[in-house]
Amino acid sequence: MDRDKRRFWIIIASIAAAVVLLLGSLYIALDFIEEWRERQQFTHQRELPRQVEDRDRERNSPPTQGQPSEEERTPAPEQRPEGNQQRRQLSLDEAREIAEKYLQSRNIDASFRNHSGIDREAGIRVWELEYRGRDGLTHEFYIDVYTGDIVKFETGDWD
Repeated sequence: MDRDKRRFWIIIASIAAAVVLLLGSLYIALDFIEEWRERQQFTHQRELPRQVEDRDRERNSPPTQGQPSEEERTPAPEQRPEGNQQRRQLSLDEAREIAEKYLQSRNIDASFRNHSGIDREAGIRVWELEYRGRDGLTHEFYIDVYTGDIVKFETGDWD
């Protein structure tokens, strides 16, 4: 009889462990799906408000003689890299140029401090750059290594 009770509790414990594992797996799967959806949504809404204003201003102004129109600058869908096709990555200098133009457009006087190399932010490969403002604030940029879009920009007084 004592043996039957032990077996019963072993079976109950085994079932409980299986349920915990199943729920944990389900939680991980749902978290992965949610992150994937956020990445999909984020890739469609990557432009910062200032970039949207600049783009709209460019579209509404007549193109100058040497400046290509929006249609000429945007590659046709069949020319855009997709999936596992080889895509050109921005160099560190190109990423720094994008960040410095952004700082200039905001009248922020800052100098390049360092970079953490290529990292991931919201599932996107980014250059992580840090600038130190003359006012002591730190400005961090996360710039998409393929498109040059500013994925994230943070300012703070942390060191």
